[in-house]
Amino acid sequence: MSFLLWTVPLLMGLALTPWINNSFPARQSLVTSLLILAICIGAWLSYLGFWQAVPATILSAVWLATLGVRSLMKRPPKRQLRYYSGTLFTLFLIIGIAPIYSAPIQDLPAPDGPYAVGMKEFVVTDRSRPGLRGAPADAPRRILVRAYYPAEHVEGLNRRPYLTPREASLMAEAATSLGQPGFMDSYKQHALTNTYDNAPIALGQKFPFVRFSHGFTGPMAENLFIVENMVSKGYVVFMTSHPGNTRFVAYPDGTKHLIDASITEIMSQSFSSAANGPAPTYATLDEFWDARVQYQFSALPLFVESMAIWRDDMLAVADALFNGDVDAAIASIWQSVDQDKFAYVGMSFGASTAATTCHVDTRCKAAILLDGVNADKSLVNAQIRMPAMSVQAPLGTFPVTENQLGLGLSGMNDTSYEPVALAGQSGLVTRVIVRDTKHLSYTDNASFWRGPIRLVFLVGILPKSETNTAINGLISAFLDEQLNGKSCTTLAFIDGNADANTYSLDALSDWAQSKGL
Repeated sequence: MSFLLWTVPLLMGLALTPWINNSFPARQSLVTSLLILAICIGAWLSYLGFWQAVPATILSAVWLATLGVRSLMKRPPKRQLRYYSGTLFTLFLIIGIAPIYSAPIQDLPAPDGPYAVGMKEFVVTDRSRPGLRGAPADAPRRILVRAYYPAEHVEGLNRRPYLTPREASLMAEAATSLGQPGFMDSYKQHALTNTYDNAPIALGQKFPFVRFSHGFTGPMAENLFIVENMVSKGYVVFMTSHPGNTRFVAYPDGTKHLIDASITEIMSQSFSSAANGPAPTYATLDEFWDARVQYQFSALPLFVESMAIWRDDMLAVADALFNGDVDAAIASIWQSVDQDKFAYVGMSFGASTAATTCHVDTRCKAAILLDGVNADKSLVNAQIRMPAMSVQAPLGTFPVTENQLGLGLSGMNDTSYEPVALAGQSGLVTRVIVRDTKHLSYTDNASFWRGPIRLVFLVGILPKSETNTAINGLISAFLDEQLNGKSCTTLAFIDGNADANTYSLDALSDWAQSKGL
């Protein structure tokens, strides 16, 4: 389908030459035919959900209308006017190309491990927490889970689309409810993942497993380039939804749970200057420390409330797995899991969820936190229970962090997960910055946006291949170290990768010690 998108501006480009050059035979008919063909193909692609074709289609129609007006005038245009209009229509062509180039239809990058990726869905029902996040007051919590696992014998099976038609429709419905354009993600149903639904699980060994949590208000499967790579390396990954906070939940029985209307209030509190005013400006670490708890935990109470809901979602699914309270198809996958090798991984709000859940779930051996701000007050200036790796974009991605620059801070969570007086010294927390990334670099958006628009959508300027290599390499190295018993793999990877760097928190710990914290 990607090549068909380019046919619309290609036809516009072909029409330009006879438009400008008066010596072309049957010039008027040729330009008209090319533009009609461009409009027909563009309209068809737009109908299929490729919004990228809309600007070129509309501009082709404007150009064709110009031809019609000229025909009615029944006199040839002056040469100077022809060149002026040619310049205008060249601009039309550039505008038509821009969205097709910026939002390409690309399949997800192939993972670099030896295993194929299989997936099965199941639902965990938690009757102890009814009526949460838009559910009826007496309705139990229904948590959709996807089990991604190392698979074999996938020959003849079809790769799963990034969004099924049903998921694309629900994504649009949810976006509209949030006041966002409903069409933006529709084309992703034409991109392929590397996942095979219901493929046979690879036999012959026990696999470590990971519980994965997505970002706030995001779709459940927005980090597949990470999940698929973990699975290809021999991990079973249980990806968890958070109904009402997840953009949409499409249950296997045909029911749905869209994002709760109250989430718009949370987003307003987070990002609207009308709600919070600008993020505080800190001249010193003293000011930062005094203001941080008030701003992050008191001014954003719904984030704190959501953190408890998400943590309990993760625990409910873990309990269902460990207690065998799942259907037979999932039980067969669980039998191939090494239950003693268990980590939580999350991105954005899911990163904070991974940290707080692993901290209280003693079955968990480690946590990986991908570009998320801590939302658990109990883990500020406190030691997290287990080894954790925080992988983040440089400071400034969020307004809440941009004013921390220049205070001796490098990451969003430098005051969390360790006593501040021992920041960077506890030996349990590895803190890494991946250069030239932004928040959505840690999602699949790195595959779906290209060029300067990546900065607009918080994807960053680090090329997609380098982004994937850095993030997936760090995750693989840390999991190998913490779950598979390999030594020093994380630091060895960082030493060999120019895009990932650790950093010192000596200035922060010195300040904390001087304050007696």
